[in-house]
Amino acid sequence: MSMFAMASCNRSWSTCHASRAALVGIALLLGCRAYAVEATPATAIAPDPRIQAAISRVAGAKSEEALAEQMRALVALSGPNYRDLIPQLVVFSMQQHDARDALVPGVLRQRLGITDAQLVGALLPYLSTTDAAQRAQLYNWLGAVDGLTGERRDFRVYAAIISARRSDPPLGLVRYMYESDPSSAATIVAEVYAEPEQRAAQIEARRPVDEVRKTRRAARQPDAAQTATARAVLKTLAMDPAWWTRLYAAAVMVQVPELRDPELVEHLRKDPHPLVREFAAR
Repeated sequence: MSMFAMASCNRSWSTCHASRAALVGIALLLGCRAYAVEATPATAIAPDPRIQAAISRVAGAKSEEALAEQMRALVALSGPNYRDLIPQLVVFSMQQHDARDALVPGVLRQRLGITDAQLVGALLPYLSTTDAAQRAQLYNWLGAVDGLTGERRDFRVYAAIISARRSDPPLGLVRYMYESDPSSAATIVAEVYAEPEQRAAQIEARRPVDEVRKTRRAARQPDAAQTATARAVLKTLAMDPAWWTRLYAAAVMVQVPELRDPELVEHLRKDPHPLVREFAAR
Protein backbone atom coordinates (compact mmCIF):
# COMPACT_ATOMS: atom_id res chain seq x y z
CA MET A 1 0.00 0.00 0.00
CA SER A 2 1.33 3.42 -0.95
CA MET A 3 2.16 6.19 1.47
CA PHE A 4 -0.76 8.18 0.13
CA ALA A 5 -3.19 5.51 1.31
CA MET A 6 -1.34 4.95 4.57
CA ALA A 7 -1.42 8.65 5.41
CA SER A 8 -5.13 8.39 6.02
CA CYS A 9 -4.73 5.55 8.53
CA ASN A 10 -3.81 7.71 11.50
CA ARG A 11 -7.28 7.48 12.89
CA SER A 12 -9.76 4.61 12.99
CA TRP A 13 -12.32 4.34 10.22
CA SER A 14 -14.93 3.02 12.62
CA THR A 15 -16.88 6.01 13.96
CA CYS A 16 -18.33 6.52 17.40
CA HIS A 17 -21.96 6.18 16.38
CA ALA A 18 -23.87 6.31 19.64
CA SER A 19 -24.53 10.05 19.52
CA ARG A 20 -25.67 9.71 15.90
CA ALA A 21 -27.92 6.66 16.34
CA ALA A 22 -31.12 8.59 15.68
CA LEU A 23 -29.78 10.17 12.48
CA VAL A 24 -28.46 6.84 11.23
CA GLY A 25 -31.81 5.24 12.00
CA ILE A 26 -33.64 7.87 9.96
CA ALA A 27 -31.28 7.35 7.05
CA LEU A 28 -31.78 3.60 7.19
CA LEU A 29 -35.55 4.02 7.37
CA LEU A 30 -35.55 6.26 4.32
CA GLY A 31 -33.37 3.80 2.46
CA CYS A 32 -34.90 0.56 3.66
CA ARG A 33 -36.90 -0.04 0.50
CA ALA A 34 -33.69 -0.05 -1.49
CA TYR A 35 -31.47 -1.96 0.89
CA ALA A 36 -33.42 -4.05 3.41
CA VAL A 37 -34.13 -6.87 0.99
CA GLU A 38 -32.76 -10.08 2.41
CA ALA A 39 -31.06 -12.44 0.02
CA THR A 40 -31.52 -16.19 0.00
CA PRO A 41 -29.65 -18.00 2.79
CA ALA A 42 -26.95 -19.29 0.44
CA THR A 43 -26.10 -15.87 -1.01
CA ALA A 44 -22.53 -14.73 -0.46
CA ILE A 45 -20.67 -11.72 -1.79
CA ALA A 46 -19.09 -12.72 -5.08
CA PRO A 47 -15.91 -10.85 -6.04
CA ASP A 48 -16.46 -8.34 -8.83
CA PRO A 49 -13.22 -8.36 -10.87
CA ARG A 50 -13.68 -4.77 -12.07
CA ILE A 51 -14.21 -3.34 -8.60
CA GLN A 52 -11.48 -5.50 -7.03
CA ALA A 53 -9.03 -4.29 -9.65
CA ALA A 54 -10.11 -0.68 -9.10
CA ILE A 55 -9.55 -1.01 -5.34
CA SER A 56 -6.09 -2.44 -5.98
CA ARG A 57 -5.24 0.46 -8.29
CA VAL A 58 -6.30 2.94 -5.61
CA ALA A 59 -4.17 1.12 -3.03
CA GLY A 60 -1.16 1.21 -5.33
CA ALA A 61 -1.39 4.86 -6.36
CA LYS A 62 2.03 6.52 -6.09
CA SER A 63 1.01 10.17 -6.17
CA GLU A 64 -1.86 12.34 -5.01
CA GLU A 65 -2.84 12.97 -8.63
CA ALA A 66 -2.85 9.25 -9.42
CA LEU A 67 -4.82 8.57 -6.25
CA ALA A 68 -7.46 11.15 -7.17
CA GLU A 69 -7.77 9.68 -10.66
CA GLN A 70 -8.13 6.12 -9.40
CA MET A 71 -10.64 7.21 -6.75
CA ARG A 72 -12.83 8.78 -9.43
CA ALA A 73 -12.70 5.57 -11.44
CA LEU A 74 -13.64 3.54 -8.37
CA VAL A 75 -16.56 5.80 -7.47
CA ALA A 76 -17.91 5.36 -11.00
CA LEU A 77 -18.25 1.63 -10.27
CA SER A 78 -19.60 2.03 -6.74
CA GLY A 79 -23.34 2.22 -7.38
CA PRO A 80 -25.87 4.43 -5.56
CA ASN A 81 -24.84 5.05 -1.96
CA TYR A 82 -21.78 2.82 -2.58
CA ARG A 83 -23.96 -0.29 -2.39
CA ASP A 84 -21.86 -2.09 -5.04
CA LEU A 85 -18.54 -1.02 -3.55
CA ILE A 86 -19.11 -1.76 0.13
CA PRO A 87 -19.55 -5.56 -0.22
CA GLN A 88 -16.46 -5.62 -2.43
CA LEU A 89 -14.48 -3.88 0.31
CA VAL A 90 -15.38 -6.79 2.58
CA VAL A 91 -14.12 -9.25 -0.02
CA PHE A 92 -10.94 -7.23 -0.54
CA SER A 93 -10.22 -7.17 3.18
CA MET A 94 -10.60 -10.96 3.39
CA GLN A 95 -8.11 -11.52 0.56
CA GLN A 96 -5.28 -9.48 2.08
CA HIS A 97 -2.40 -11.13 3.93
CA ASP A 98 -0.44 -7.92 4.45
CA ALA A 99 -1.66 -5.95 7.48
CA ARG A 100 -1.16 -2.64 5.68
CA ASP A 101 -3.22 -3.69 2.67
CA ALA A 102 -5.97 -4.89 5.02
CA LEU A 103 -6.34 -1.26 6.11
CA VAL A 104 -7.28 -0.12 2.60
CA PRO A 105 -11.06 -0.68 2.95
CA GLY A 106 -11.14 1.45 6.09
CA VAL A 107 -9.10 4.17 4.42
CA LEU A 108 -11.48 4.18 1.46
CA ARG A 109 -14.50 4.38 3.74
CA GLN A 110 -12.96 7.39 5.45
CA ARG A 111 -11.96 9.19 2.25
CA LEU A 112 -15.32 8.57 0.56
CA GLY A 113 -17.33 9.50 3.65
CA ILE A 114 -19.30 6.26 3.65
CA THR A 115 -21.84 6.54 6.45
CA ASP A 116 -22.97 3.91 8.93
CA ALA A 117 -26.37 3.87 7.23
CA GLN A 118 -24.81 3.22 3.83
CA LEU A 119 -22.59 0.50 5.28
CA VAL A 120 -25.43 -1.35 7.01
CA GLY A 121 -27.74 -1.00 4.01
CA ALA A 122 -25.19 -2.46 1.61
CA LEU A 123 -24.27 -5.43 3.85
CA LEU A 124 -27.80 -6.34 4.95
CA PRO A 125 -28.60 -8.61 1.98
CA TYR A 126 -25.63 -10.87 2.74
CA LEU A 127 -26.00 -11.49 6.47
CA SER A 128 -27.61 -14.90 5.93
CA THR A 129 -24.75 -16.24 3.86
CA THR A 130 -23.72 -19.80 4.65
CA ASP A 131 -20.08 -18.83 4.01
CA ALA A 132 -18.88 -18.91 7.63
CA ALA A 133 -15.72 -16.87 7.04
CA GLN A 134 -17.56 -14.20 5.12
CA ARG A 135 -20.33 -14.03 7.70
CA ALA A 136 -17.76 -13.56 10.46
CA GLN A 137 -16.20 -10.70 8.52
CA LEU A 138 -19.60 -9.10 7.96
CA TYR A 139 -20.26 -9.36 11.69
CA ASN A 140 -16.95 -7.59 12.36
CA TRP A 141 -17.92 -4.76 10.05
CA LEU A 142 -21.31 -4.34 11.72
CA GLY A 143 -19.55 -4.52 15.08
CA ALA A 144 -17.67 -1.36 14.12
CA VAL A 145 -21.07 0.32 13.80
CA ASP A 146 -22.80 -0.96 16.93
CA GLY A 147 -19.94 -1.17 19.39
CA LEU A 148 -17.84 -4.30 18.93
CA THR A 149 -15.54 -3.42 21.83
CA GLY A 150 -18.23 -2.42 24.31
CA GLU A 151 -19.70 -4.60 27.01
CA ARG A 152 -23.16 -4.07 25.53
CA ARG A 153 -23.98 -3.50 21.89
CA ASP A 154 -25.92 -0.43 20.83
CA PHE A 155 -28.37 -1.81 18.30
CA ARG A 156 -30.50 1.31 18.01
CA VAL A 157 -29.16 1.86 14.50
CA TYR A 158 -31.07 -1.25 13.36
CA ALA A 159 -34.45 -0.41 14.90
CA ALA A 160 -35.61 1.49 11.80
CA ILE A 161 -34.98 -1.49 9.53
CA ILE A 162 -36.92 -3.86 11.75
CA SER A 163 -39.70 -1.32 12.24
CA ALA A 164 -40.06 -0.87 8.49
CA ARG A 165 -40.47 -4.64 8.11
CA ARG A 166 -42.51 -5.49 11.19
CA SER A 167 -44.32 -8.36 9.49
CA ASP A 168 -41.15 -9.72 7.88
CA PRO A 169 -38.05 -8.58 9.79
CA PRO A 170 -34.71 -9.34 8.10
CA LEU A 171 -33.67 -12.63 9.68
CA GLY A 172 -29.99 -12.16 8.91
CA LEU A 173 -29.88 -8.94 10.90
CA VAL A 174 -31.93 -10.32 13.78
CA ARG A 175 -29.71 -13.42 13.90
CA TYR A 176 -26.60 -11.23 14.05
CA MET A 177 -28.06 -9.18 16.90
CA TYR A 178 -29.00 -12.19 19.02
CA GLU A 179 -25.70 -13.95 18.37
CA SER A 180 -23.80 -10.83 19.38
CA ASP A 181 -25.78 -9.67 22.43
CA PRO A 182 -29.12 -11.38 23.18
CA SER A 183 -30.13 -8.91 25.88
CA SER A 184 -29.53 -5.77 23.80
CA ALA A 185 -31.16 -7.48 20.83
CA ALA A 186 -34.31 -8.34 22.78
CA THR A 187 -34.50 -4.80 24.11
CA ILE A 188 -34.33 -3.21 20.66
CA VAL A 189 -36.69 -5.68 18.98
CA ALA A 190 -39.20 -5.15 21.80
CA GLU A 191 -39.09 -1.41 21.10
CA VAL A 192 -40.54 -2.21 17.68
CA TYR A 193 -43.21 -4.70 18.75
CA ALA A 194 -44.09 -4.16 22.42
CA GLU A 195 -45.72 -1.46 24.53
CA PRO A 196 -43.52 0.44 27.03
CA GLU A 197 -44.94 -1.40 30.03
CA GLN A 198 -44.29 -4.77 28.44
CA ARG A 199 -40.76 -3.75 27.51
CA ALA A 200 -39.97 -2.69 31.06
CA ALA A 201 -41.39 -5.94 32.45
CA GLN A 202 -39.32 -8.02 30.05
CA ILE A 203 -36.10 -6.22 30.95
CA GLU A 204 -36.78 -6.85 34.63
CA ALA A 205 -37.67 -10.49 33.98
CA ARG A 206 -34.40 -11.05 32.12
CA ARG A 207 -32.27 -9.53 34.86
CA PRO A 208 -31.30 -12.79 36.66
CA VAL A 209 -30.22 -14.33 33.36
CA ASP A 210 -28.27 -11.23 32.37
CA GLU A 211 -26.51 -11.31 35.73
CA VAL A 212 -25.28 -14.83 35.01
CA ARG A 213 -24.07 -13.71 31.59
CA LYS A 214 -22.28 -10.75 33.16
CA THR A 215 -20.61 -13.05 35.69
CA ARG A 216 -19.34 -15.32 32.92
CA ARG A 217 -18.04 -12.36 30.88
CA ALA A 218 -15.97 -11.46 33.92
CA ALA A 219 -14.41 -14.95 33.72
CA ARG A 220 -16.16 -16.04 36.91
CA GLN A 221 -18.51 -18.94 37.50
CA PRO A 222 -22.00 -18.07 38.73
CA ASP A 223 -22.94 -19.67 42.02
CA ALA A 224 -25.55 -22.41 42.29
CA ALA A 225 -28.30 -20.07 43.46
CA GLN A 226 -27.72 -17.67 40.54
CA THR A 227 -27.79 -20.52 38.08
CA ALA A 228 -30.96 -22.05 39.51
CA THR A 229 -32.78 -18.71 39.42
CA ALA A 230 -31.67 -18.02 35.86
CA ARG A 231 -32.75 -21.47 34.68
CA ALA A 232 -36.20 -20.94 36.20
CA VAL A 233 -36.48 -17.55 34.50
CA LEU A 234 -35.51 -19.03 31.15
CA LYS A 235 -38.32 -21.56 31.41
CA THR A 236 -40.79 -18.71 31.75
CA LEU A 237 -39.22 -16.68 28.96
CA ALA A 238 -39.19 -19.67 26.62
CA MET A 239 -42.98 -19.89 26.93
CA ASP A 240 -43.55 -16.18 26.32
CA PRO A 241 -45.99 -15.27 23.52
CA ALA A 242 -43.42 -12.88 22.03
CA TRP A 243 -41.05 -14.57 19.56
CA TRP A 244 -38.27 -12.10 20.36
CA THR A 245 -38.39 -13.17 24.02
CA ARG A 246 -38.37 -16.87 23.18
CA LEU A 247 -35.45 -16.17 20.85
CA TYR A 248 -33.61 -14.57 23.77
CA ALA A 249 -34.08 -17.75 25.79
CA ALA A 250 -32.82 -19.92 22.93
CA ALA A 251 -29.81 -17.66 22.27
CA VAL A 252 -28.78 -17.54 25.92
CA MET A 253 -28.83 -21.33 26.20
CA VAL A 254 -26.41 -21.45 23.29
CA GLN A 255 -24.05 -18.95 24.90
CA VAL A 256 -24.28 -20.15 28.51
CA PRO A 257 -24.06 -23.97 28.60
CA GLU A 258 -24.85 -24.24 32.32
CA LEU A 259 -28.26 -22.70 31.65
CA ARG A 260 -29.11 -25.19 28.92
CA ASP A 261 -32.17 -27.29 29.70
CA PRO A 262 -32.59 -30.28 27.34
CA GLU A 263 -36.38 -30.37 27.73
CA LEU A 264 -36.63 -26.64 27.11
CA VAL A 265 -34.38 -26.90 24.10
CA GLU A 266 -36.54 -29.67 22.67
CA HIS A 267 -39.61 -27.51 23.18
CA LEU A 268 -38.01 -24.56 21.36
CA ARG A 269 -36.96 -26.76 18.46
CA LYS A 270 -40.67 -26.94 17.60
CA ASP A 271 -41.22 -23.18 17.90
CA PRO A 272 -43.21 -21.49 15.12
CA HIS A 273 -40.48 -18.89 14.57
CA PRO A 274 -37.62 -20.06 12.32
CA LEU A 275 -34.87 -18.29 14.24
CA VAL A 276 -36.00 -19.74 17.56
CA ARG A 277 -35.89 -23.20 16.01
CA GLU A 278 -32.47 -22.48 14.52
CA PHE A 279 -30.91 -21.37 17.80
CA ALA A 280 -32.50 -24.24 19.70
CA ALA A 281 -31.00 -26.71 17.24
CA ARG A 282 -27.43 -25.51 17.86
